[in-house]
Amino acid sequence: DLMVFHPNQDATRAEVAAFFYQSLLLLGKVEAIPSDYILQVFPAGPIREGTRISINGKTRAATWNQWSNGLLARTAIADAGLIQGMGIDLLNTENPSQQPVQWFSLPIALPVQRHNHYRHLEITNWRKQQSLTMSVNGDTLAIAKPMTNVTGIQIENLFEGDRAIGLRLKINLTEPTPYQLRQDTFDWQVTLDAAIKQSILDDYQNPSTVTPESTRPSSEEVNEGEVIADTSQPLRPTITADPQHLLIQGNLPPGLSVKAITQTNPYTLILEIRPDIPRNRNILWLPGLRWKEEYVSLGSDRFPITSLTLSPNQTPKLNLEPIWTYSHTMEGTTPLLKMGEFCKTLAAINAGFFNRNNRLPLGAIRWHGTWYSGPILNRGAIAWDNQGSTAIDRLTLEEVITTSTGGQFPLVVLNSGYVKGGISRFTPQWGKSYTPLTAGEVIIVVENNRVTRHVENAEVTDIPDTGYLLVLRSLSSAKASLMPGTTITLESTTNPSNFNSFPHIIGGGPLLIKNQQIVVDAQAEGFSRAFAQQSAIRSVFGITNSGELILVTIHNRIGGLGASLTETAELMQKLGAIHALNLDGGSSTSLILGGQMINRPPSTAARVHNGLGIFSHHYG
Repeated sequence: DLMVFHPNQDATRAEVAAFFYQSLLLLGKVEAIPSDYILQVFPAGPIREGTRISINGKTRAATWNQWSNGLLARTAIADAGLIQGMGIDLLNTENPSQQPVQWFSLPIALPVQRHNHYRHLEITNWRKQQSLTMSVNGDTLAIAKPMTNVTGIQIENLFEGDRAIGLRLKINLTEPTPYQLRQDTFDWQVTLDAAIKQSILDDYQNPSTVTPESTRPSSEEVNEGEVIADTSQPLRPTITADPQHLLIQGNLPPGLSVKAITQTNPYTLILEIRPDIPRNRNILWLPGLRWKEEYVSLGSDRFPITSLTLSPNQTPKLNLEPIWTYSHTMEGTTPLLKMGEFCKTLAAINAGFFNRNNRLPLGAIRWHGTWYSGPILNRGAIAWDNQGSTAIDRLTLEEVITTSTGGQFPLVVLNSGYVKGGISRFTPQWGKSYTPLTAGEVIIVVENNRVTRHVENAEVTDIPDTGYLLVLRSLSSAKASLMPGTTITLESTTNPSNFNSFPHIIGGGPLLIKNQQIVVDAQAEGFSRAFAQQSAIRSVFGITNSGELILVTIHNRIGGLGASLTETAELMQKLGAIHALNLDGGSSTSLILGGQMINRPPSTAARVHNGLGIFSHHYG
């Protein structure tokens, strides 16, 4: 029915001819004519997919796919790509099959499609409303938007009472336009695909936007959360342009962030640089996986918190598993975003501690019933299975070897970068080989439960596939009892013993909450006094009374430092946790979802050794 397409006017001869041609094509009565002016019809099913998008010529990594409903091609792009490449804002929703978005318009709901380990948003109809054209070049989906013009720029101070706390910029536009916002530790920039008259531009060029480095704290201190918020105002931003792009750059005093907001009538991009950017996100991102951003108060302090809540009994099931940098070795660190991409997680949070120098783990990692790194110092750990059972406590792995000659020796650590006098054990899960961590180590090679040789003064020793290495540090007396040919029996158990039955364990510390009670005792878990007393950015794992698992990041309070350990426990109680464990924090604190970091700019996050990943085989 042509009236569906043109309800208010008669069809042209060309439209009538095209309509009959498409009808005959669908009936198989004519062959398809190759032409850019004739709509291509695809059989139902997948058409193509890729890993890059180009928006007005600027290319970035983002997955996309196209499929057919039996008539027309449909297109969907990872929500992270639309956020970072177009500037769309995701709005709150309780419907995981529809994602409301805002982009220079009233909210519109985009259909959600799961593609591998990403969440894609279908833009087929939306892109037509926004006058976006698309083409495919190999792995890249190219999107183009007609040129927009800037009609005016206003800049004003933001006040809290009589005190200026930030800046607001308003950029008026003739049409909606893609924009990209980037934040780093000390500066920010926004790029718009828009042209601007020189008369408007002249008023805003070349003020100083660089904070003298001599007055800056170090980026490490800022990213760890160890610097109190700066009370200085952000400087007036610089605005430059070429014929097709507008670039706005500004400085970012510690404690301030940038928020972008779009409006219609007139089309406007608003940028606010302030310490308390709005945080009211509550998105049911997938069935059983909720993304929240909020402020939580303790007394007069407000802490910005980003969290993912996992319902383990949801169908289809979402699983939580430990992840780490490389599958073949326990040595190595990488940004959590790259780790999540390599492991194909839906979401992830950084987890256990590690040695930043040699990049080795310092805590428990158990995956599918196998120890990849053992617990140390009786520190807090969490254990879980994929049926909803959990345990949380301070954890010790107790291993003892008994020789055929009656000798018995306790082992101090398993597959760990933690160095302690005694005998340590290293299995193939550590990697193909072992490099001594201290001078003077004696290495006992055990294969098929029998000592085969001793190694001393070696740079590298291979770990046998059918055995392990015993590394003697300051326990040379054991060497005589572990001569080649000696048979060894190994006994291994956890304390508490209920951890033995769980397939997955990750260590952190200190333990924050157990059975609804705050139980913080950092020094009892081998942490330094300085660590116990510091305020910092935090990563936390929590369990609610209903069995939900909460992955939480807590950043600096508004106008102040990060949370102390006790404050972290109190905040977790406010989030509903009855058990909670502190994880590695500071610049390590990272929370990713669908290929994007959702708690901080990626450039401010450090490399990490391991994490907790959320998976679903149903979604890829």
